[in-house]
Amino acid sequence: MRTEWYPESIRLTSDSMGHDGFRVVLRDLPDDGEEGSAQRGASHFHFGYRPFQEKGRTILLFHEAPDQPVLTNRIASIFPPDKAFLCSWQRAAGRIATFEVHPRFFEEILRRAGIPASGFGSLPPARFAINRQVDALCQLLMWETEKDGSRDRLYFESLATALLLAVTSQSDPRLPDAGNLEAQQRRIQRAIALMEANFRSNVTLEQVARAACLSAFHFHRLFRRVMGLTPHQYLLRCRLHHAQLLLTVAGEKHSLADVAMESGFADQAHFSRHFRRAYGVSPLEFQRAQE
Repeated sequence: MRTEWYPESIRLTSDSMGHDGFRVVLRDLPDDGEEGSAQRGASHFHFGYRPFQEKGRTILLFHEAPDQPVLTNRIASIFPPDKAFLCSWQRAAGRIATFEVHPRFFEEILRRAGIPASGFGSLPPARFAINRQVDALCQLLMWETEKDGSRDRLYFESLATALLLAVTSQSDPRLPDAGNLEAQQRRIQRAIALMEANFRSNVTLEQVARAACLSAFHFHRLFRRVMGLTPHQYLLRCRLHHAQLLLTVAGEKHSLADVAMESGFADQAHFSRHFRRAYGVSPLEFQRAQE
């Protein structure tokens, strides 16, 4: 018989999917509270997610490491099995999701991906950033759990697998500063600062990697794991965002060729192609809609 953590908070589960390896639990939390696991902890790996902006303050305290509290924000933790914990929160009312992963499913997914499983079962817990990819996968799994009618188990399992890879790959020991997300974030932020200041120029991967004090190979892999997209995709987003701002400036009419040049695109055709792909309309259609 399953022992639920904080059962009165549960609103929906993915139990109807019939997937033994991965379970989604949707909960509504009060504004303040404190709840603990059973003495042996849970029998599965699990981690939590709050949609959109993090609210309030949540602290996790493991019985085996009472002097090592874990704060959660946009960096979350993967709770290992059989580790008793206490969770307390303040000003954090709202809907959250917890994802429960059976150890066999957890280990099988990591084995297929070639990610060493060592370290995920001990304390302090492995941590991961709620990047763009993780955020999108969590929301899709929540939506699948809330959805009425027929359920596609194969699609559910593919989302579960993708999410598990997205969170565990950030602690891959082959990455620079493995397990130290703060150090990884500092490297990434230095690179992002360079890209956001120089997106109009032909900034290269090697230049950005040097800002993070990494080789191009290791930087590309770290950036993708932490941010959920490649450095080139991030640079493209910077250019498109700047172009969008130029097209919405009140009282000024920029030619599309000027917008393309000012935003770092090779030419107008290159700019138009990426703009339509990102926003679903051409730059001209977007500009006219602002008038």
